[in-house]
Amino acid sequence: LDISRADFFEKELTFQVSGQIEKLNVREGSEVNQGDVLATLVQRDFKNKLQTAQTQFDSAKLDFERAQRLIVENAIAQNVYDQRLTQLNVTTAQLDTANKAMEDTVLYSPFDGVVAVKHAKELDTISPSQAVFTLQTEGAAEARVKIPASLVAHSKQIVPIETVVVLDSANQYEMKAELVAVTTLADERSQTFDVRFGFTPPEELTILPGMTGVVKVSLRLTSDVKSTGQIAIPLSAVLSDSDGQFVWK
Repeated sequence: LDISRADFFEKELTFQVSGQIEKLNVREGSEVNQGDVLATLVQRDFKNKLQTAQTQFDSAKLDFERAQRLIVENAIAQNVYDQRLTQLNVTTAQLDTANKAMEDTVLYSPFDGVVAVKHAKELDTISPSQAVFTLQTEGAAEARVKIPASLVAHSKQIVPIETVVVLDSANQYEMKAELVAVTTLADERSQTFDVRFGFTPPEELTILPGMTGVVKVSLRLTSDVKSTGQIAIPLSAVLSDSDGQFVWK
């Protein structure tokens, strides 16, 4: 089988500003929650720009408030009042930009998931387009197996009783699964059909796309299938010893 994710989502996480990475808080394989701080940039220059923008805004605000009082008394010209209003608007925008840049020096997890790839390391200088982490979601998964055409042809006469998924990397877990879908188009090379089984792994187990394992299905066959003998097995599954030929049940 091959594992895929029913609700799988993957996103490359980047900073929105350029800078030098000061700290990476997680490693590959780490489980994170939405809102967790994953990394931070060196903030010295951003703090200086924010302080300068705050000072300019405070000055422009005082000048405008003074102009508001004077314009009522006709003590200043209208164009002077307009200039101070414009300066206040400019410094407000500059302060908002500096605040946003400061906030963007911290990289948060946008959703619950697992850190699949760490692309950068501490002290690296990165740009806004450069990925720092690749984050993947956790949750429901799907196991995809390939079924021969001879079995698909008699699928209506085969009743699954119980289905479990066992991963090669965690064979102590037998996870109950349910049939999700069967493709109607055969693979051109193998002439097999993809069958998908859905399952939910336990919380302590991390499931990622590409993992392999086995789907175990207990089946009940109808009398029609048994009597016609049209269930085929690979020739390599027929073994022999001194007592004759046999297959494993």
